[in-house]
Amino acid sequence: MVRTLNIISVAAAVMSGSTSAFSPVTSLPQAVRTSASSPLQLVADAPLIEIERVEETSFYTDSEEDMLSSERWHLILHNDKQNTKEWVAHALHFVVGLSEEQAYHIMQSAHKNGKAFVGTYVYDVAECYQQGMGKNGIKCDVIPAEGFQ
Repeated sequence: MVRTLNIISVAAAVMSGSTSAFSPVTSLPQAVRTSASSPLQLVADAPLIEIERVEETSFYTDSEEDMLSSERWHLILHNDKQNTKEWVAHALHFVVGLSEEQAYHIMQSAHKNGKAFVGTYVYDVAECYQQGMGKNGIKCDVIPAEGFQ
């Protein structure tokens, strides 16, 4: 016990000196203080930056965009071996918004014939449904309603 106290007192004497193994040889430069009293004041004093807005561009020309939005498009469901019939009917119900009965009949038609007509929509809606079905692993096509047999 006495020996432990001697070691502690020696360590305290060494540490109380102006230099130790833990103090740096040279002092580090201090950060320059500004006259701002708070971080919010720094933000308030900052110069304003003007952000230039970029005009949105479209992939389609105006005439093509009008044509796509006014034309009607068919969503066609394809049969596959990967998905169960129940899963396809479930996806038609939740993605396209068909009733459970409609979804079941369309799924059965695709199962028997290899493909089935789901509905006619404007292009953006048909494409959205196609992508939603694709995320569920189900293949659909969007084709122009004109000339479809």
